[in-house]
Amino acid sequence: LGRCASFLFQSLLTHVLDFSGLFSDPQLARTALRLHNMIQEMPMGYCTNCKQFLCQEAKPVPQDVHLGCIVRHPELASYHSDWIVTTNDGEGSVALFTRPRRLEGSTQWEWAEVQSVEVSKVTYHCR
Repeated sequence: LGRCASFLFQSLLTHVLDFSGLFSDPQLARTALRLHNMIQEMPMGYCTNCKQFLCQEAKPVPQDVHLGCIVRHPELASYHSDWIVTTNDGEGSVALFTRPRRLEGSTQWEWAEVQSVEVSKVTYHCR
């Protein structure tokens, strides 16, 4: 029953299933109720980066993308792959800053300049 609940939990993330027929059958009602309760007790996760129930990895960010969100931009990919939203004017322009990284064989950190870009080309980078 636990494996079934886990499978259904994953399926319910993207599909709507109708359990009403199971509860009307007296032979299945008890098992269906236990299964329903197990699914209800499972933690409802959400992506900590995009703040969405279903992760928006590689999808365009909305105009009101939140500060601190890790994103990608195609024109900046050769310079650094991960960028952090540092400002958002709410009108289609965001400022991105790279994650700091340690220079190879050194104790110094490398920082990139802040890049101001149009939000329409920015995508989530959650994973």
